[in-house]
Amino acid sequence: MKKLVLIIGVSFTVALTAIGCQSNRQVVGPEERVSLQSSLWVSRQEAALGSIQEAALSPTKDIPTRAMSPGPLITINSPSDGQVCSKPVAVDIGFSPPTGSAIDLSSLKVRYLKLGLEKDITEHVTKYASQDGIKLSDAPLPAGKHTIEISLADTDKHTSRQRISFEIR
Repeated sequence: MKKLVLIIGVSFTVALTAIGCQSNRQVVGPEERVSLQSSLWVSRQEAALGSIQEAALSPTKDIPTRAMSPGPLITINSPSDGQVCSKPVAVDIGFSPPTGSAIDLSSLKVRYLKLGLEKDITEHVTKYASQDGIKLSDAPLPAGKHTIEISLADTDKHTSRQRISFEIR
């Protein structure tokens, strides 16, 4: 009976870790961060971690779309969801406000998602953002599987979110 309880306890802990319940867990130690190139949005170590799909989480399910949310339309033109890319990776994301409103760029949040953990990379992306969207020809991301979530509000405070998963080889 004790062995059964132990197995259930280990499985439960692994499941909680996979969905991000251990929020204080460090992905990369401080000694590793010092040596990383500061131009990358995420470290090579973070990119090498498993993807959200591998953690049994769905990257695109249950994310509100324009039909379900009165917020801005976020259109991901490039890279496409599930695409395998080679460097350089062009990013082309369009923003369209609902009728009678405007995009509130100060509300833009861009998060890098990995195994239920997230890293806010908004400060790295804002210089490429405008009222029309986010555009850059060479995103500084290392090889690996990536899931990015973008959230944005309009001036009426309606928020939309969109996720994309892709791989760079």
